[in-house]
Formats: sequence, structure tokens, C-alpha cells
Amino acid sequence: MIGLVDRKLSQVFGKLGHKIALYPKYFIISSVIVSLTFGTGIIRLQYEDDFQHLYTNYKGNTVFERSVVEKYFPANYSGAFSPSRISRIGRIARFIIVTQDGGSVFREKIWKEVIELDALTHSAQITADDGRNYNYSQLCGRPSATTCYENEYLDLGEIIPKIENGSIRLSYPVMVNPETFNTYPMPIYFSGFKLSSDNLSIISAEAMALAYFVKFETSEDNIRGNMWEKSVSESLQGPNSKNWKYIKVYHLSYYSLQTEQENNNFQLLPYVSVTVFFMCSFALLTTMSRDMTKSKPWVAMSGLVGSMLGCLAAIGFLSYIGVPVIGINLAIGFIMLGIGLDDTFVILSAWRQTNVLDSVPNRLSQTYAEAAVSITITSLTDMLSFYVGLMTPIPAVQIFCTYAGTCVFWIYIYQLFFVGAILAIAGHLEAENGHGVLWWKTTTPKSLSGEFKNM
Repeated sequence: MIGLVDRKLSQVFGKLGHKIALYPKYFIISSVIVSLTFGTGIIRLQYEDDFQHLYTNYKGNTVFERSVVEKYFPANYSGAFSPSRISRIGRIARFIIVTQDGGSVFREKIWKEVIELDALTHSAQITADDGRNYNYSQLCGRPSATTCYENEYLDLGEIIPKIENGSIRLSYPVMVNPETFNTYPMPIYFSGFKLSSDNLSIISAEAMALAYFVKFETSEDNIRGNMWEKSVSESLQGPNSKNWKYIKVYHLSYYSLQTEQENNNFQLLPYVSVTVFFMCSFALLTTMSRDMTKSKPWVAMSGLVGSMLGCLAAIGFLSYIGVPVIGINLAIGFIMLGIGLDDTFVILSAWRQTNVLDSVPNRLSQTYAEAAVSITITSLTDMLSFYVGLMTPIPAVQIFCTYAGTCVFWIYIYQLFFVGAILAIAGHLEAENGHGVLWWKTTTPKSLSGEFKNM
């Protein structure tokens, strides 16, 4: 049964190879047109960078348990917000503040810059898609309908001079403001304590924390929160950022995590160019021969070009049907170039086994009858291997495997129609004693020059 299928496929591919050899230019032009047509889908490309969504196992117990938490203890950013109810990473700007000199944060000059940092964060403003301007007071999580979540312990700034000169003592672990009677659980806001001998009062603290929570309930909230986090990040780390004299500020937000992940992904780009260079060099060297009429460097290069055209068509096609792109998709380029070049070598190997005295259509027919079945089987196994990843409940794996499997399919198509057409043109060039590299020149085959008896 397997032998019968193999023979039938060989016959079909043999006829296809014969047809391609007769009209190679049409297949090349149509291949490029198809790739460019599907490639226009890139204008609809959607980049997904929400790593919390991408790397969540949606069939695991964690998601179910989180849904229970959110049912009974919702974060409710709009009216009863409490950080203790947060069940997923939201939009937040968090700062860890230490002093430049390594001393205590309970000093007036330190506190002045902390208050300035707080004001800077509140003033960070964005213009949303609706044309309105928003700052923290419009975007904040609200413990009540009229108030924002604030770092209330900053009220201690009013008595910091007295704390610094020792007239007011900071109690531990809970401090009561003697003027407002507000209570502050000190270990939540400060760290690196130096305590008195009875462990009931604070002598100094090395670090303090500020946190600002913004709404994270709807997609519009998420977009505005992302813009606000970006605005805060740029105000601290951009070219016009504030230079602090007494404090060091360490910033963490969901935006900064996304940006770092994206930067890590794009660090692959230089390696892609290096990979392409080495693969081109390898392809050229391994397809050269002392007999220049039989050298096929341009066919090997077409294997790489065909892989790129196939990837372009695949990305455009998937973009048209709404499959988002993620950063790790950049790694697919390394894989696809290898797969495409491997198929090209299989085709060239089969070509070299044909009789040089046969016509080009017959030679390409024999090449396809031998090689096309092999690359069909390997391409099918590669596609199935990637598409198995669609069964996983992790979106990042699903997206990566969708793009990889689809790229394999399109590369297979381009190996048959594009690379095969280039090989047909190279075959006609070889039949006319054309130079394998400088195709506009002719040369004498080594077999006719007497240098080799058999080629």
C-alpha cells in the first residue's frame, strides 16, 4: 500500500516537474505575486505583548481559583479598591527609593525629593484615543467613589524634621501620626530597619516604597493604563528625566516588564543577520563545483529566498485571519531558513543523479519524482509536529506553533514552485554550457575539456 502511494506521488510530482521546466518564468512570477499579495496582510498585523495572558495555562487550577477569588473578592478599582484584593498583575507604578549616601530615609532633604517624586507621578498626563487628557486622579484605583489610592504615609513628611531631630520617635511595627492619628504599618512601606534595643522604635530605614494603582477592569482601562505607565517611565528614565540629588529611584511597572521582554526579543535581530550570512555562505560553497556549468549557487540562494517569500506569505495570511504576532516568533526565522535550505539540498541532490544528456523537462521530472516525495513527507511531519502545539492551553505556545506550522507549509509550496522554476532555468543554462555563477557567460564543461573523464 505504501509502495503504491509512493509510486502515485512520484508520477504526480514528475508531471509537475515537467510542467515547471516548460514554463519556469510563469511559476517564478506567480510565486512572487502570491507572496506579495498575502504579504499585504502585514498591515493588519496585531502585536500581542501581554505576557500575563500569553503564558497563562488556561486549563490549569490557577485560572479557576483566580476566578473564585475575583467572584467573592473583586478588586473593584472604581469604588472599593484595595491592593490586597488584586489577583492579577495590573497597571501599577511602583518605586523603591534608597538614599544616595546609604543613610536613613527619615531625613528632611530625602523626604522633600520623595514628595517631589509623588507630585511628578500625579502630574504624568496622557491623551487617550477619545481625545481627552488623563492623569492619575482620573485613572486611579478608588477606595471610595471620590478618593484615589494614595501613599498616605507621606503625611509623615509634616513631622520629618521632628523625627530627624529626635523629638518624635517612630514606633515599630505600627506608627501613629501624633498630628493626624493615622496609623501606618511600617514594614509595608519601609525596609532595612535599624531598631532600638527593645525593638519597639525605629532608628533608621534604608528604603521606602511608593505604589500607584490605576484601573484595570476594561480593555480601555488597560490601554490608558499602559499609556500612563509609559508616561511615568519616560518622566523618570527619558532624556528629560529628573536628576535626583539625594535619592535613587528604582521603578517597576507592567509596562517596564513588557518593554524589557520586547527588548529581549529584538536582541535576536543581529543574530538573524549573522545566521543569514553564514547560511548564504554555506549554501554557496556547498553548491559550487570545479565544473562551473554544474555549479548551482543561485539555486541554493533561491532556496533561502523561497523560504523568506514563504514566511512572508504565511505571516500575511495569518494576519488577515486575525492571529496575533508575539516576540518569540522572531526565532521562527532561524528554523525556517534551515528547513527551506534542507529541502533545496534534497532537490539538488536528486538533480545531480539525472542524466546530463536528457532534456531539462525530463531531468526536472525525474528530480521531482525522486525528491518531491521526500520533502513532502518531511514537510508534513514538521507541520504536524508544530500543529500539535495547538493542543496546549498556553496562548504563546499556540501562536508560535501556528506561525511555525504555517510557515513550513508555505515554504514547502515555494520549494516546489519557486525553487523548482529557478532550477529549471539553471538547467537550461547548464544545457547551453552557461557559467553557473556568471550566467551571462558561457564556459566549457570539464568533461569536454579533458580534465575529467567522467562527471
